[in-house]
Amino acid sequence: QGDGVEQDPAQAVEFYRRAAAAGVAQAQHNLALCILTGSGTQKDPVEALYWYLLAADQGDAKAQFAAGVCFEIGQGTEKDGPRAYKLYKTAARLGNVK
Repeated sequence: QGDGVEQDPAQAVEFYRRAAAAGVAQAQHNLALCILTGSGTQKDPVEALYWYLLAADQGDAKAQFAAGVCFEIGQGTEKDGPRAYKLYKTAARLGNVK
């Protein structure tokens, strides 16, 4: 949010990249969202899905849901309904009931 400082989406992306590369699931999820929307970086749905899946593999329910959306609509990948369903089901089991 930029509390106490000016918002700098590009700087946020750099911090997320460092933490994501170190294996922090929440940073991987946040980085994926930035990349998917083009906030602070160039849009790249394929790379966004990569980071969502890394976070999902660590049990991040929000990332599992977001990856499910990508597979359902074919964003960054081919459409894959069964894989989307599996991700949605796992996300719901972990508490993300969006």
